[in-house]
Amino acid sequence: MTTELPAHPSPAPGAEPTAEPAPSSGSWRGVLAEAVAVVVAFAVAGAIGGWIWERWVTPPEGVVNDGKWRLGYRIRGDFLVSDYASLGHGFGVIGTFVVIGLVGGLLLGVAAALLCRRSELATLAAVLVGGVLAAVVCYRVGLALGPSDPDVAAASAKNGTMLVGDLAITELSPFVAWSVTALAALAFLYFLIVPTPYGRPARPGRAPRHAAAGAAGGDAAVASDSGHPDGSEGTASGTPPS
Repeated sequence: MTTELPAHPSPAPGAEPTAEPAPSSGSWRGVLAEAVAVVVAFAVAGAIGGWIWERWVTPPEGVVNDGKWRLGYRIRGDFLVSDYASLGHGFGVIGTFVVIGLVGGLLLGVAAALLCRRSELATLAAVLVGGVLAAVVCYRVGLALGPSDPDVAAASAKNGTMLVGDLAITELSPFVAWSVTALAALAFLYFLIVPTPYGRPARPGRAPRHAAAGAAGGDAAVASDSGHPDGSEGTASGTPPS
């Protein structure tokens, strides 16, 4: 006499999966709060980065010639000669701004990936907006704390007067440093640590463990129903078939 075991419920072939319930308003408020917190954190970091930038760099110097400020030159006798040290300071202003953006974006991208787990897409958008905002705030704070525009003072200064330049940046490429490193860190950590529904990242070409276990359990249930592990049918009295 065989003992029938309860069959494991399995969805019928072609059946539609059960739709997940829509997120509540509370969850959306949590996502929005995380996104706002990320943007605010980037803005604060940008302000701190601007202060560090102004304190760290040495502003370039230039000479007044015919009412205009000339970067990287100085008067020697009656001649206008190049000042390579001042040109190096001008490149240092841009390079330091980029380094601060790279480091700040990296740290904030890592923090956003580890702390903001409600919605990856919302965090990604917040990091993108925050990176742009941080670059602008960093530049405006450093520019405001640094020397004033030398072109204004050069209009009324005598020829040969040396004036310290401001921290102005005319190119747009240095401003992407915050966003690039923040997005790169965020995407890299999401790829490594964001779990799949089975608790760990799935490996390409291999089925999750629970799927294999479910298949094995289904085979065992079928074998138990038939009376033999190999699926062969037995007699009602329990004697082996002839």
